Amino acid sequence: MKRARAKSKIKIVALIVVACIIATLTISGSNKTKTSNVVTTEYHASVSDSKYSTVDEGFNFTMVGQGSGLNCYAYSSTKAMEARLFKLGYGIVNFSEPHMTDFIKGLGRSYEGAYTYDDVYLEYLDPEDENGSALYGPYEEGAYSIRFKATEWVEIGDDIPTIKQAIIDYGGLDATVFWKGNTHMGWCGNDEVMATTQADESKGNHGVTLLGWDDNYNNFPSGWVQNPGAFLAYNPAGNGCRGNYLWISYEDSIVKKYCCAFDMAENPAPAQHDPVYNFSTDGLTINDIPFGGDISFTFTGGSFDDHLLVTAFFNTEGVQLHEGTDFYVECSPNAAVGTFQMFIKGMGAYEGQQLQQPVNITPKDIVTIDKIEITKVNDDGTVNVEAVYGNLNLVKGTDYDIEYKDSATAGKKVATIRGKGNYNGWAEREFSVNTTPDPGTNPDPGTDPDPNPPATGKLAVTINTYGTKEVGGTKYINKITEKQTITNLESNVKSNGTIEIYDGANKVSDKNTKIKTGMKLVAKKDSETAEYILVVNGDVNGDGIINGIDLMKVSRYVSGADKNLTGANLVAANVSDTTKDTIDDKDSSRISRYMISLESNLN
Repeated sequence: MKRARAKSKIKIVALIVVACIIATLTISGSNKTKTSNVVTTEYHASVSDSKYSTVDEGFNFTMVGQGSGLNCYAYSSTKAMEARLFKLGYGIVNFSEPHMTDFIKGLGRSYEGAYTYDDVYLEYLDPEDENGSALYGPYEEGAYSIRFKATEWVEIGDDIPTIKQAIIDYGGLDATVFWKGNTHMGWCGNDEVMATTQADESKGNHGVTLLGWDDNYNNFPSGWVQNPGAFLAYNPAGNGCRGNYLWISYEDSIVKKYCCAFDMAENPAPAQHDPVYNFSTDGLTINDIPFGGDISFTFTGGSFDDHLLVTAFFNTEGVQLHEGTDFYVECSPNAAVGTFQMFIKGMGAYEGQQLQQPVNITPKDIVTIDKIEITKVNDDGTVNVEAVYGNLNLVKGTDYDIEYKDSATAGKKVATIRGKGNYNGWAEREFSVNTTPDPGTNPDPGTDPDPNPPATGKLAVTINTYGTKEVGGTKYINKITEKQTITNLESNVKSNGTIEIYDGANKVSDKNTKIKTGMKLVAKKDSETAEYILVVNGDVNGDGIINGIDLMKVSRYVSGADKNLTGANLVAANVSDTTKDTIDDKDSSRISRYMISLESNLN
């Protein structure tokens, strides 16, 4: 089917650590003329100074608020970039927060045929009007005088002297605080203040920009803090007597954990070229996978046309091409397991050009579908099964077969529902003849049922639904999905002994505790002990949540920038093929797709 859109949309992960690293920004206006010989400002500060701020140094930026919506990270990251350019000697540069919001939300806007992306999500802005900036085409004369690019995202340590030095060096730091439900946030006189005491340090949910500090600041309500000292921050959601400034105590439990800075550089506009109407595959990616690479989807029963995103597509002269203007995407039928063809076809000046990319649809693991239930036990000892996946009702003989065997439990039998066609793997359901069936549990889809279960006198551990893996003598239980609790775990891991769960050295007693990568399961019976490390697929940093930090760690590992992933964290990063021991761009791509809901789980 043909997919052609006059105005394209870019789907980008709504994460500062991804969107803002690659976003290229432009300023325009006749008063912005400095293009070379950049020098840092001459302002001497030290971490030993009791008080300092980039604002006092002269960074008197326009104070704007985010308004309604989840835009805080766009505003806080934009302000950090502007502060860095101030430190580099460009004065007050005013980027458009609303357009950065569009990038982080993953929505590209277009005005009068001028597209908002080029190269790596390039945007051309007129920042003179914050709420209605015009967007310019790549080569429109007079559209800009300087273009800037965020060249590096810099992670800052979590100790106060390091953060202070980074504020001096970069001018402003993008940081995260805990906002909603915070009982230690409010007003003291004319100052908006914050001193979060949030035990769960993964709860940061609001972006701010750190611009300075005051070691003696102590204008907090009684009982909030034990010692003076606070960071001065720009708060996109602020609305107080001092504009959008916020004082955050040094004792705040969140703000020091997620600080970062941006390095900036000029990004000169490419020279104008005469049109050359030939496609180039150099740099062309589809769903973040290089053209010609392995692009795969798991069977859903529907079309994947709208899930194929073409980026970084140029002609042979290096000019960006745009879907709906220069090309459209057409696919052969693609609902069933197998290989279909994706065609990138030229239009307009590129009429007649064509590229072809195979795309694979792999079977859905039947153990992960929405419902498998025995609905009737027949007189001949067979069963009727209801199997549902989304809006699909699976058909016996087409989508699955049923095999039978005796159960280890006297008087019962086991039905093995084995996927076929668009499904693979298997699930087991135990039932009693002519009695109400037991829904049963799902075994590990990667292994067949053990025909010789261990003797009842020895320690035995049975792992259903989840997967297992052994690396270097350490046993792991993986394929655990995000937000599962200890209750979920205990319903899928059985033993004839006792089972205990540990988070570090602490035994977990609350059954509603969410599982995190790195937790440990210990099974004991008499003198025997078996230990397994728990792995939530995709939870690379071990906080139990799959977010931009996990994606960043995998991406840095794949690029070689940071090879410090080991043990359970490395196993958690392997989400594309758990049988392999290496991590590659397929893993980072799957996490990215999961975060924008293109995949329902990472197992």
